[in-house]
Amino acid sequence: MQNIGGGFDSGSDRTYQFLNALRGPHGEALTYSRIGTCCEFKTPNSPFGGVGLLEVYEVRYAGAAEGRRLYFNWYDNAEPLVPAGLSAAK
Repeated sequence: MQNIGGGFDSGSDRTYQFLNALRGPHGEALTYSRIGTCCEFKTPNSPFGGVGLLEVYEVRYAGAAEGRRLYFNWYDNAEPLVPAGLSAAK
């Protein structure tokens, strides 16, 4: 899970910036698609009574056997980390 922060003001922008910077393990370009929301969790930063949902995206790159799902938390902020097995543009 990526704690991307930004809430409804900039959570989607931050998510797309993160996804656009990701690459496959050898620098391959990624494609992604939004799957939806899931996974109710508690957070003091949610405007919905302390309950948040995660945004789910599937990423793929050429040569990958299957896509991977990434989960984004718009309510809490942390330094984004590159998921294991992927890389990021410089």
